[in-house]
Formats: sequence, structure tokens, C-alpha cells
Amino acid sequence: MCWNEFRKHWVLIAVQQFGKPSFLGEVWYAESESPTGPWKRAVKIVTHDRYSFYNPAQHAFFDEDGGRMIYFEGTYSHTFPAANRARSEFTCCR
Repeated sequence: MCWNEFRKHWVLIAVQQFGKPSFLGEVWYAESESPTGPWKRAVKIVTHDRYSFYNPAQHAFFDEDGGRMIYFEGTYSHTFPAANRARSEFTCCR
């Protein structure tokens, strides 16, 4: 969770468990006037249907245009035995 100067709100990037189409990989964006909530209208911003994506973290020091563009990263892993590997990757959304 980070303060976003452009939106003038606290921003939360979170992952949903037991979501569709991914068991662990639906990423949501929500805003609040307070760091303790309430969090208003969460919007799904990323979905992963072939692998799991978890532990999302926003990096406010990478924000561009005063917070208009935000960046976050997470860990993803394939659940198939032949491709069982994980790595961190930066994801961008506008």
C-alpha cells in the first residue's frame, strides 16, 4: 500500500485467492482516503490463467508523472511439473 500523489489516495494492490480463471493470480487495485480503509471499488487489473501470481508489491519510487503511472511486481510460478520455475517480473498498467 502506497500514497499516490496523483490520485490523492492510498493505493492497494492485492491478489485474490480462489479466483477465476486463476486459483492464485487475480490482481486487484483499490483506493482509500485512509491507510486503514475503507477500500472503495476494487478493480481487477491483471489476470493469469496459466500460472500463479502472488505477493504483489507496489514500488512508489518507480512512479512516473507524479503517480499517474504506477509499477508493481510479484512472483509467478507455473503449476505444471515440466515448467515448475519461478521468477520476479515487473508489470506495468495504466
